[in-house]
Amino acid sequence: MKSSLRIAAGIAGAAAGFIAMIGLLELTGFGNRADPITTGLVALFAIAPIGAVIGLVLATKLATRKDDNSGGLARNSLKSLGVVVLLCLAAGVTYAVYAYTTATPWLNPNASNPLLVFEVRFPAGATVPTSPQGIAIELQTDLNTMPGELSPAGFRRDGDHPSSQAKSSLPLGPRTGSSPSTSRASRAGSIRSI
Repeated sequence: MKSSLRIAAGIAGAAAGFIAMIGLLELTGFGNRADPITTGLVALFAIAPIGAVIGLVLATKLATRKDDNSGGLARNSLKSLGVVVLLCLAAGVTYAVYAYTTATPWLNPNASNPLLVFEVRFPAGATVPTSPQGIAIELQTDLNTMPGELSPAGFRRDGDHPSSQAKSSLPLGPRTGSSPSTSRASRAGSIRSI
Protein backbone atom coordinates (compact mmCIF):
# COMPACT_ATOMS: atom_id res chain seq x y z
CA MET A 1 0.00 0.00 0.00
CA LYS A 2 1.37 3.44 -0.87
CA SER A 3 2.34 5.89 1.85
CA SER A 4 -0.28 8.42 0.68
CA LEU A 5 -3.03 5.82 1.11
CA ARG A 6 -1.85 5.09 4.66
CA ILE A 7 -1.89 8.84 5.41
CA ALA A 8 -5.38 9.14 3.90
CA ALA A 9 -6.52 6.22 6.06
CA GLY A 10 -5.11 8.02 9.10
CA ILE A 11 -6.96 11.22 8.21
CA ALA A 12 -10.21 9.31 7.75
CA GLY A 13 -9.60 7.55 11.07
CA ALA A 14 -9.02 10.89 12.79
CA ALA A 15 -12.31 12.27 11.45
CA ALA A 16 -14.17 9.10 12.44
CA GLY A 17 -12.56 9.09 15.91
CA PHE A 18 -13.48 12.75 16.48
CA ILE A 19 -17.11 12.17 15.52
CA ALA A 20 -17.28 8.90 17.47
CA MET A 21 -15.95 10.57 20.63
CA ILE A 22 -18.50 13.40 20.35
CA GLY A 23 -21.24 10.77 19.91
CA LEU A 24 -19.96 8.77 22.88
CA LEU A 25 -19.94 11.88 25.07
CA GLU A 26 -23.51 12.64 24.04
CA LEU A 27 -24.70 9.09 24.67
CA THR A 28 -23.11 8.93 28.12
CA GLY A 29 -24.60 12.28 29.18
CA PHE A 30 -21.23 13.96 29.62
CA GLY A 31 -21.20 17.46 30.99
CA ASN A 32 -22.69 19.97 33.31
CA ARG A 33 -26.26 20.80 32.29
CA ALA A 34 -26.02 24.09 34.19
CA ASP A 35 -23.09 25.18 32.00
CA PRO A 36 -23.55 23.69 28.52
CA ILE A 37 -21.21 26.15 26.80
CA THR A 38 -18.17 25.17 28.85
CA THR A 39 -19.12 21.52 28.50
CA GLY A 40 -19.31 21.86 24.72
CA LEU A 41 -15.98 23.67 24.51
CA VAL A 42 -14.25 21.04 26.68
CA ALA A 43 -15.77 18.27 24.55
CA LEU A 44 -14.85 19.98 21.27
CA PHE A 45 -11.32 21.14 22.06
CA ALA A 46 -10.08 18.69 24.72
CA ILE A 47 -11.86 15.33 24.65
CA ALA A 48 -12.87 14.89 20.99
CA PRO A 49 -9.28 15.45 19.75
CA ILE A 50 -8.27 12.49 21.94
CA GLY A 51 -10.78 10.42 19.97
CA ALA A 52 -9.30 11.79 16.75
CA VAL A 53 -5.80 10.69 17.75
CA ILE A 54 -7.07 7.23 18.76
CA GLY A 55 -8.94 6.89 15.46
CA LEU A 56 -5.90 8.08 13.52
CA VAL A 57 -3.60 5.52 15.16
CA LEU A 58 -6.09 2.65 14.75
CA ALA A 59 -6.73 3.44 11.08
CA THR A 60 -2.99 3.78 10.39
CA LYS A 61 -2.38 0.45 12.16
CA LEU A 62 -5.03 -1.24 10.03
CA ALA A 63 -3.55 0.27 6.85
CA THR A 64 0.04 -0.70 7.70
CA ARG A 65 -0.77 -4.19 8.96
CA LYS A 66 -0.91 -5.65 5.44
CA ASP A 67 2.40 -4.18 4.34
CA ASP A 68 5.65 -4.89 6.19
CA ASN A 69 7.59 -2.21 4.26
CA SER A 70 5.27 0.55 5.39
CA GLY A 71 7.77 2.57 7.42
CA GLY A 72 6.34 1.85 10.84
CA LEU A 73 3.20 2.75 12.72
CA ALA A 74 4.66 5.76 14.54
CA ARG A 75 6.06 7.32 11.38
CA ASN A 76 2.83 6.94 9.39
CA SER A 77 0.73 8.13 12.34
CA LEU A 78 2.86 11.25 12.72
CA LYS A 79 2.58 11.98 8.99
CA SER A 80 -1.21 11.65 9.20
CA LEU A 81 -1.31 13.79 12.33
CA GLY A 82 0.72 16.49 10.59
CA VAL A 83 -1.71 16.54 7.67
CA VAL A 84 -4.69 16.69 10.06
CA VAL A 85 -3.12 19.62 11.94
CA LEU A 86 -2.45 21.45 8.65
CA LEU A 87 -6.05 20.87 7.52
CA CYS A 88 -7.35 22.20 10.85
CA LEU A 89 -5.12 25.29 10.57
CA ALA A 90 -6.29 25.89 7.00
CA ALA A 91 -9.92 25.62 8.10
CA GLY A 92 -9.25 28.03 11.00
CA VAL A 93 -7.58 30.60 8.77
CA THR A 94 -10.38 30.32 6.21
CA TYR A 95 -12.98 30.88 8.91
CA ALA A 96 -11.04 33.83 10.39
CA VAL A 97 -10.83 35.54 6.99
CA TYR A 98 -14.55 34.93 6.39
CA ALA A 99 -15.50 36.15 9.87
CA TYR A 100 -13.41 39.31 9.51
CA THR A 101 -14.73 40.22 6.08
CA THR A 102 -18.37 39.72 7.09
CA ALA A 103 -18.02 41.04 10.65
CA THR A 104 -20.03 43.70 12.41
CA PRO A 105 -18.96 47.28 11.61
CA TRP A 106 -16.61 47.77 14.57
CA LEU A 107 -14.53 44.85 13.27
CA ASN A 108 -14.88 45.83 9.62
CA PRO A 109 -13.33 49.28 9.17
CA ASN A 110 -14.54 49.61 5.57
CA ALA A 111 -18.23 49.62 6.55
CA SER A 112 -20.25 52.66 7.60
CA ASN A 113 -21.22 53.28 11.21
CA PRO A 114 -24.49 51.69 12.34
CA LEU A 115 -27.43 54.05 12.69
CA LEU A 116 -29.62 53.87 15.80
CA VAL A 117 -33.18 55.03 15.10
CA PHE A 118 -35.34 55.73 18.14
CA GLU A 119 -38.49 57.59 19.15
CA VAL A 120 -38.69 60.41 21.70
CA ARG A 121 -42.04 60.54 23.52
CA PHE A 122 -42.76 63.85 25.21
CA PRO A 123 -44.78 64.08 28.44
CA ALA A 124 -48.58 63.96 28.17
CA GLY A 125 -50.09 67.31 27.36
CA ALA A 126 -46.84 68.83 26.12
CA THR A 127 -47.04 70.99 23.03
CA VAL A 128 -45.61 69.50 19.86
CA PRO A 129 -42.45 71.37 18.92
CA THR A 130 -42.59 73.07 15.55
CA SER A 131 -38.88 72.66 14.85
CA PRO A 132 -36.17 70.28 16.07
CA GLN A 133 -33.66 73.14 16.47
CA GLY A 134 -34.59 73.89 20.08
CA ILE A 135 -34.23 70.26 21.21
CA ALA A 136 -30.87 68.70 22.08
CA ILE A 137 -30.54 64.91 22.38
CA GLU A 138 -27.52 63.16 23.83
CA LEU A 139 -27.22 59.38 23.97
CA GLN A 140 -24.95 58.18 26.76
CA THR A 141 -23.50 54.73 27.36
CA ASP A 142 -20.75 53.56 29.67
CA LEU A 143 -18.32 53.84 26.70
CA ASN A 144 -19.28 57.02 24.89
CA THR A 145 -21.61 59.94 24.36
CA MET A 146 -23.17 60.71 20.97
CA PRO A 147 -25.45 63.53 19.83
CA GLY A 148 -28.86 62.61 18.49
CA GLU A 149 -30.69 64.25 15.62
CA LEU A 150 -34.46 64.71 15.48
CA SER A 151 -36.23 64.18 12.20
CA PRO A 152 -38.11 67.36 11.18
CA ALA A 153 -40.83 65.31 9.48
CA GLY A 154 -41.08 62.85 12.36
CA PHE A 155 -43.20 64.91 14.79
CA ARG A 156 -46.54 63.26 15.51
CA ARG A 157 -49.02 62.61 18.32
CA ASP A 158 -49.60 59.24 19.98
CA GLY A 159 -52.82 59.87 21.86
CA ASP A 160 -52.08 62.80 24.19
CA HIS A 161 -48.30 62.17 23.95
CA PRO A 162 -46.42 64.09 21.25
CA SER A 163 -43.44 62.17 19.88
CA SER A 164 -40.73 62.44 17.28
CA GLN A 165 -38.46 60.04 15.46
CA ALA A 166 -34.71 60.58 15.97
CA LYS A 167 -31.44 58.97 14.94
CA SER A 168 -27.83 58.78 16.07
CA SER A 169 -24.75 57.38 14.38
CA LEU A 170 -23.00 54.87 16.63
CA PRO A 171 -19.21 55.37 16.78
CA LEU A 172 -16.66 52.62 16.22
CA GLY A 173 -14.78 53.51 19.43
CA PRO A 174 -15.09 55.58 22.61
CA ARG A 175 -15.52 59.32 22.13
CA THR A 176 -15.71 60.53 25.73
CA GLY A 177 -15.17 59.20 29.23
CA SER A 178 -17.48 56.77 30.91
CA SER A 179 -20.96 57.83 31.96
CA PRO A 180 -24.06 55.98 33.13
CA SER A 181 -26.17 54.19 30.51
CA THR A 182 -28.92 56.75 30.06
CA SER A 183 -30.40 58.83 27.30
CA ARG A 184 -31.30 62.46 27.73
CA ALA A 185 -33.57 64.57 25.62
CA SER A 186 -34.41 68.03 26.85
CA ARG A 187 -38.19 68.36 27.29
CA ALA A 188 -38.55 64.58 26.61
CA GLY A 189 -40.48 62.12 28.72
CA SER A 190 -39.38 58.68 27.55
CA ILE A 191 -37.26 57.20 24.79
CA ARG A 192 -38.16 54.04 22.89
CA SER A 193 -35.97 52.30 20.32
CA ILE A 194 -37.63 51.63 16.96
